[in-house]
Amino acid sequence: MKNNRKIISILIICNLFWSVSVPAQHFNKKEIISQMTKVADWQLAQSWSTDKPGNPPTGSRSWEAGAFYPGVADAYRATKNGKYLEALKLMAEANQYERGPQLRNADDQAILQTYLEMYAFTRDPKLLTATKRTLDSIMLSPKPGRVEYSWCDLLFMGPPIWSRYSAITKDQKYLDYLTEIYWDASENLQNKTYKLFYRDNRFKTIVGPSGKPIFWSRGNGWVVAGLARTLEAMPARYPVRKKYENLLIELASSLKSLQQPDGFWKSDLLDPQVYPMGETSGTAFFCYGIAWAINHKLLDRNEYLPVVLKAWNALNGAVLADGKLGFVQPGGDRPYLSKSNMSNWYAAGGFLMAGNQVLKFAR
Repeated sequence: MKNNRKIISILIICNLFWSVSVPAQHFNKKEIISQMTKVADWQLAQSWSTDKPGNPPTGSRSWEAGAFYPGVADAYRATKNGKYLEALKLMAEANQYERGPQLRNADDQAILQTYLEMYAFTRDPKLLTATKRTLDSIMLSPKPGRVEYSWCDLLFMGPPIWSRYSAITKDQKYLDYLTEIYWDASENLQNKTYKLFYRDNRFKTIVGPSGKPIFWSRGNGWVVAGLARTLEAMPARYPVRKKYENLLIELASSLKSLQQPDGFWKSDLLDPQVYPMGETSGTAFFCYGIAWAINHKLLDRNEYLPVVLKAWNALNGAVLADGKLGFVQPGGDRPYLSKSNMSNWYAAGGFLMAGNQVLKFAR
């Protein structure tokens, strides 16, 4: 009898462990909305810092904001809850509809993306003014793409502004200028063997512990998510569109084999054992970009939907009970550790953007 009780106890424990550890095998609309709401509400309740020790000031004009507020726009699209549109309006008003201080730094341009998205909701012309002034000024004094976008993060921050403003104004010159600088930057930063992006030129000669090149997860996440957001506003018949699409397909193919069994992409893509914990910011941007590509018929659904499902389940496992998204690598320029209590605005934005895409697969 004792042995039988032991066996039954072991089976009960195993069943409990299995029920907790095995992820959902499909996307559930109600659960997705619930998680997006939790993450958006928790992050919006936080205060923007105006002073980061050792770093430039941050705030609602910063690159962190430029990555977060597109997620709020997607939370509004997904939930139709007016509080998210109100949050966007309050942010834009607090910013006086302006970007960050440096004209030629795409980090300071990034918040313009959200103003342009808001224009589709409100048609408020004040939302276009800073973008027009910024893009026109840049075109008056052109620089090569490898100078304009000298590190790969900027391929998220800047390009979607050009394609979205071109779509709003129906003026192709903005898209043509983007194409000129985008492909010069891409040619400079992409490794042709691994089909992945270096963070910047320094990493062309830096290797990791195993002797492999260092390809930073979030850095490549910026490229993937930036491509999806750039393509989203690009006309279907734009002559160079296919080239952008092919790059997104190429990156997705490379990333598919680098996803780990737990659903995450680790901070160092080729050396996952260096930082073996989950990392949510890179994973969120990959989840978003790959899901977007499936939804826009660029990737085969049967092949890539399991990749997205694993990533989405992994991300949800990092959402704490109060809605805080953990395991976020802090701001930086290379792979680094993350912990369960580490969070940041940009990762929450990536999560919300991913949520709005996976919602389209939901039952």
